[in-house]
Amino acid sequence: MRGHFVNVTFTPTAGAAAQGSYIQGTFNSAASGDIYGQNLNVVLGASATGSTGDIFLQNVSYSPNAAATTAVTNLYGYRVAALAAGASQTVTNTYGFHGNVASGTNKYNLYMAGTADNYLAGPLRLASSLRTAKVTVASAATPDIFNAAGNFIDYTGTTTATDFPAAPQAGMSVTLYCAAACAFTAGTIIIEGLPTGGTVTMAAGAIVTVYAITTTSFKLTYSLSGSFTITGTGFTVNPTGTAIYTVTNGQVSLYVPSLTGTSNATTFTLTGLPACISPTSVRRMYAVDAVDNGVAVYAMPYWDGAAIQLGNGHQGVAWTNSGTKTLSSGVVLSYSLD
Repeated sequence: MRGHFVNVTFTPTAGAAAQGSYIQGTFNSAASGDIYGQNLNVVLGASATGSTGDIFLQNVSYSPNAAATTAVTNLYGYRVAALAAGASQTVTNTYGFHGNVASGTNKYNLYMAGTADNYLAGPLRLASSLRTAKVTVASAATPDIFNAAGNFIDYTGTTTATDFPAAPQAGMSVTLYCAAACAFTAGTIIIEGLPTGGTVTMAAGAIVTVYAITTTSFKLTYSLSGSFTITGTGFTVNPTGTAIYTVTNGQVSLYVPSLTGTSNATTFTLTGLPACISPTSVRRMYAVDAVDNGVAVYAMPYWDGAAIQLGNGHQGVAWTNSGTKTLSSGVVLSYSLD
């Protein structure tokens, strides 16, 4: 049973504008306080106990008869007119809708549960910077990154991903912060700088961004940087140093420190490269400065599938297996992973 403070039921005259309720207030004198065209306040009395259903301070519904054939141009749940100030009036702020609900668990100023599009003709302005949630997702063959609770993800583990489950909509993007040497294979995932079937291995600290081109096709871009101990071989005592690298979408820039020592072999090899900067096939690089037994030469670097070999000059003559052998300082090698 329902109780009503006011219950209005009517049948409008055919051909006339129909108004179920019409309130027009005219204020001719200056008001000392706020003016309300309509003010709703629901009070639960002291004797209200037990449980109740939902409380609606205002509820709007539309229930046409199944036999109704009226053509309706627009159906509005709520509509606010232009709210323009009068010609001689000053209005400091105008609000079509104003919410003042304080933040808290399960509290919302605006909550749109419907699945229809939300349209804003004007710009969307936020009182503070838009914050994105940070969550953790474990690496997997098909990690569900687009349905995670946030779009900045701590991505753990080393499992190679070959695809992603469908994104809720095209145009989404997710950023992964890799915790370990995870990997991704190009195919359904379009990886910048990598052909289909190729696999790129990341390193801890890599930043990976995945875009949903459609809900089922994805593009991946990435960047990473790091350092490692590089070793020169072909010496009586193999020299070492700290090499520094950056990788952006499959393009490697590798700084190699000067390496020098007494030669005991006719080869000069650089070893110790981590998997994330090791190409999948032979790579040839630009010549760099070196010294062979006191003579300045150009060393021709190339990746042979396991290490970087330094050829002695463009004709690849053998290095002297005695005397001093040096890779000069300031060497930067550039190459693609695939």
